[in-house]
Amino acid sequence: MYVFKKDGQEVAAQEWPVWVQLQENGCYGLCNAADAQGVVLGGVVYSLSNRTPMEGTEEVVAEIVESVPYLREKMDTIESQLSLQTSATEVVFVTLAEAGTIDAVTAGEHRTMFADWTANVAYTVGQLRNYGEKLYRCVQAHTSQTGWEPDKAASLWAAAADPAEAWPAWSQPTGAHDAYSAGDRVSHNGKHWTSAVDNNVWEPGVTGTESLWAEVTE
Repeated sequence: MYVFKKDGQEVAAQEWPVWVQLQENGCYGLCNAADAQGVVLGGVVYSLSNRTPMEGTEEVVAEIVESVPYLREKMDTIESQLSLQTSATEVVFVTLAEAGTIDAVTAGEHRTMFADWTANVAYTVGQLRNYGEKLYRCVQAHTSQTGWEPDKAASLWAAAADPAEAWPAWSQPTGAHDAYSAGDRVSHNGKHWTSAVDNNVWEPGVTGTESLWAEVTE
């Protein structure tokens, strides 16, 4: 396989290049590698660096490489780039979820993006962590320790909505730490509701809360 580079940057890689040389009539003619003055890459004629240059063409360097190692390296590079893109996407998702921009149900549907809870870590309000197959939100800043696991420390952690339960039952918030965010979904008194505002501590369906909760009828 041949790899062609211009100014140190790869232009193309081809197993069977189209070699050309300039004919007496001024036209390009096909030829073998040994007699070639240039090569056709992507429909463009280039001169070869170690051959007689052809006027009006840019120059490329031709390198012979082993096909399998070259292609394997290319695949590794592509996989690495995709991995970096995925990681960046996950970072953005986690940041938005912890800021409350993404609702708890959606966050729970992508629970594997969040880190596991561990002891001896300084957690801040809003951080989301996995523990015991559930996603929890930190409601009070603290340094974690054994015995303060999310399923045991209700004053420190609140369970995020379970994606398996599309409309979790509404429960009365006790403060800003467990108030409902805009977009959160709940069921209450046989109806489904979506919170229209952040920091929502009001009961759905109660007179005066029409602007705070939207009833979902479908």
